[in-house]
Amino acid sequence: MAQTIGSDQPGTEVDWTGIELVSTPVGKRPDLDFNGLSYASPGELRVAQLLTEQGIPFMPDVLTNWQPQGSDREFIYVPDFIFMMRTYVWISDDGLEPIHGLELKRRRTDGSYPGIGLKKIAALLQYRGIRIRLIDEMEARKMTHLPLRPLQ
Repeated sequence: MAQTIGSDQPGTEVDWTGIELVSTPVGKRPDLDFNGLSYASPGELRVAQLLTEQGIPFMPDVLTNWQPQGSDREFIYVPDFIFMMRTYVWISDDGLEPIHGLELKRRRTDGSYPGIGLKKIAALLQYRGIRIRLIDEMEARKMTHLPLRPLQ
């Protein structure tokens, strides 16, 4: 199923082919349960609560994959949240960013994120057109609202 990302990215399509909206058990903690699903961190739990409060449909820990052209190797990545194959807009001081999900990672002391997470997010965008917004785990724990709205 292909979906156009938005007018700011003409010709860019999202490829959801073969991706099932099923939560994959990845490092989940039973003490961080919400609506029958367990989460891996307090930040993930908080984001799940906020998405629910804001009426944004999501599935946690959805297995995504891609295979670079000419390669016999398949790569996988499990983003923390996928917005049920829909596009939402993240609103920030930097502008509007169309996204399809969220990933929480703890920033290093220098303010950067771990490289492997960044590489997987970039590859998912490159090979499938799926945009994942990276947010800081510690900031997510304190959030009272997610700056998201549906793409019109």
